[in-house]
Parts: sequence; structure tokens; C-alpha cells
Amino acid sequence: MARKPKAKTKAKHSRKSKVKTKAKAKPNALSAAQRKVFSATKSAVAAKLNMQNAARAYRGARLGAFSAAAAKYRAANRSRASASIAANAANQSMRQAVYSHQNASLVARIRADSGLHKKALGKATSIQKSRLAGANKAAVQTVTFSQAMAHEKTLAAASARRSAAAKRAKAAKAKGKPKKTAAPARAKLSSKAKAAKAKAATAKAAKRTPAQRASAARQASVNARATAAGLAAAQSVKAPVKAAKGRAAPSPGSMPPRPQGTTWTPAPVSSAHRGYMWTHARIDSEDAGWFQQADGECVAVAIANSLLFATGHRMLQEELDLVTELLGRFPSMPLALDQVKYHKWDGWILHDYSPYLDKWHWLPGMLVGYEVPTGPHAALTLTRRRVVSWGEVMHCREAIEEAWMLDWELKSE
Repeated sequence: MARKPKAKTKAKHSRKSKVKTKAKAKPNALSAAQRKVFSATKSAVAAKLNMQNAARAYRGARLGAFSAAAAKYRAANRSRASASIAANAANQSMRQAVYSHQNASLVARIRADSGLHKKALGKATSIQKSRLAGANKAAVQTVTFSQAMAHEKTLAAASARRSAAAKRAKAAKAKGKPKKTAAPARAKLSSKAKAAKAKAATAKAAKRTPAQRASAARQASVNARATAAGLAAAQSVKAPVKAAKGRAAPSPGSMPPRPQGTTWTPAPVSSAHRGYMWTHARIDSEDAGWFQQADGECVAVAIANSLLFATGHRMLQEELDLVTELLGRFPSMPLALDQVKYHKWDGWILHDYSPYLDKWHWLPGMLVGYEVPTGPHAALTLTRRRVVSWGEVMHCREAIEEAWMLDWELKSE
């Protein structure tokens, strides 16, 4: 009686093992035609993603250079203003000493002090002018994403030409030499050797710098996306799926669409000032429904208000929450705009953005940054030197430290 349950147990165990073996079938067991499509698609997608990452890095470096040059110019401008105040005060003291008939030694000391202050003012003015020239040069050298892509494509073409020339030279050099014998097969590693190799790889990965870890993470993401695209293309070779008619369903990670029944009228598309034109009378008023903000969310809210100002499209609260989560708290404006540029809201995208250095010429629809008692702050400009800040329209009395012009564009599906 005790043997029968054992036989049943073995039978059950054998069935389970068979089921497990079937479940572990590899998804990339492809045929020859599928492997060919998989390799071609994976290579093409990986090359495209790597070029896009390189273009973003190149553009970010140019924007970072401009931000550093603009910060140096602001510091030099403040130093020049302080030197001007000191020189003016020293000059007034000298005039008072001369006109009040003070003794000669006191007048001489005050005159010498005034001369030193004038020299300091001249030096500060020279530094301020050079810093302004550097900031203007860095602003001119900033590039759009399309320009960065063109630059990276030029570099890739030059690298391909050099690689082809090196291969031809190597083939010509090895043409008359005898062929090398095949290397002997490597012996299989033991379990201890494999464990030691894995431990060495882990120790090497732990010594990486943050930049190296970020680069490795980007490369792993590119490889994963390229592999997924290659598998999808290879599976379509065996059983091609016809595209469904009508509008495609949105992806799970896309922004939710705008609700129907809105009364906003989109702004007309202009070649030069697409982002600074509006058609609805309420857009420039206090009851336009501007977004409220919390501490640290001023950049995201200013971007949402810019979209509302320029196009009449109002983000949903879920969309604004996604943008805030993407940017984080207290982001810099160039990096925030670079992140938002790749998203779409009911067809509207941020086509381009550029720095604006003429702080004396006030334009509505710009994103500006300035200092408030609690720290750096971002807002949207309106007419008559007004800004949208904390969900209200108010006059801006602070000195503008940075300004960005945004260009929104309507893209059809």
C-alpha cells in the first residue's frame, strides 16, 4: 500500500517537470530569415538611439556652456555695479573736500582714493564687457536638436570613411602574407573560475564613477530597446499583422488627451513668432485659469502656462503632475526644456527654444528666471511688464537673470 502513492508522486512530478520545460522555451529561437531581420533591425535601431543620445549630449554641453557664461556675466555685472557706486561716492567726497576748502593733505588723500576707485570701475567695466561678449558668443553657439543631429551624422560619416580606409590599408598590407592558423579552442572555465570572474566584474563595476554608471545605464537601455525592436520585426516576418484602420490607440506611457468641449482657439502658426501670438482675449487677463503651483514646481507650471498662453491648450492636472514628476523639484530651465521637448499634448509639442539676452526689451510669452526672497523662481511674462506667478498676474519688479523664448508647434498624427 505504501508503494502506490510513491508511483503517483513520481508521475505527478514528471508531469510538472514537462510543463516547466515547455514554459522555459526561449523567445529568440528564430529561423534564418528572422535572424537576418532581427540583426538588421537591431543594428539600425541601436545606431539611431546612440546618435540621438550623442546629439542630446552635444546640445546639453552647448547649453551648459551658455549657462556658465551667463552666470559669469551676471557676476561681473554685479561687481561693476558695486564698483560704480563706490567710485561715485569717492568722487562726491573729493568734490566736497575741494569746495569746503579742506587742508591740502586731506584733499590729496581723498583725490588718490577717488582715483583708485575709478581704476577699479574701469577694470570692472572691462571685465563686464568681455563677459557679455562671451555670453553672446555662447548663446550663438547653442544648437537645436536637428542641428545637433546633423553634427553627429557628419562625425559618424567621417568616422566611417576613416574606418573603411583603415580596413583597405590592412587588407592591402596582409595580401602577400600567409594566412594565420586558427587559434586553439579555449578550455571551459570551472565553477571556481567563473565565480572569481563574476566577483572581479562586480568589484570593477563598484569602482565606476557616476558618469560611467550613467553611460552604462544608457547603453543598457539602448540595447534593450534595440533588442525588443529586432524581436518585433523578426516575429512579423513569420506572421505579418496588417495595420488597423483608423487612429491608433495611444501608448500606455503617453499623456492623456485633452477633454472635448473646450472653448480655446489655437494660435495661428507663424514662421518667426509662433510661440508669442494668441487669439483669445482672456489669455492675457487675470481670469485665464492660470495654473497654481507648489514650492519647487515653478518651472513645470511656467511651461504649462506658456502652452496655455501660446496655443490656448490647457493641460490636464494629470499631465501637469507627469511633467512635475519628470522634471523634479527646482530644475534648471535648459535641462527642463530639453526634457519637455520630447512630449506631446493633444498634438502640441515644444518645437524649439532659445535664450533671450535683451533684458531691456520685454516680450510676452517668455519663461524668465529671477531671484525672490525664498530663492530662484520661474514665471511667464505678459504685456506691460507683468508675469504669471503663483497662479496670479502681478507686476515684476525683480531683475531678470535669464529668459527663454519658446516655440510651440502643432504636429499631426
